[in-house]
Amino acid sequence: KASVKNLATSGTVTLYAQWTSASVTLPSATRDGYTFAGWNTAANGSGTSYSAGASYTPTANITLYAQWTANTYTVAYNPRTNV
Repeated sequence: KASVKNLATSGTVTLYAQWTSASVTLPSATRDGYTFAGWNTAANGSGTSYSAGASYTPTANITLYAQWTANTYTVAYNPRTNV
C-alpha cells in the first residue's frame, strides 16, 4: 500500500520483497495427569529444548513437540477392621 515514484528514468525496475523472521513467545500447555516440561525439536526429547515463555525466532520450517512429565501420586491404604 505504498506509493513509489521516479524509480528509473527508463526501462523496467523489478522490486523484491525482503522478509525478516519475527520472534514468537513459546506458550505453555496443560494436560491432565502431566506437568509441561517445555518444547523440543524431536518428539522423543533428544533434540533442542526450549522453555515455555522463551523467545524463539524461526529461520526455517520447524515442528516443536510438547514434552511432558507424568505426575506421581502417593496412595495410602488404611484398612478398617470391623470386629
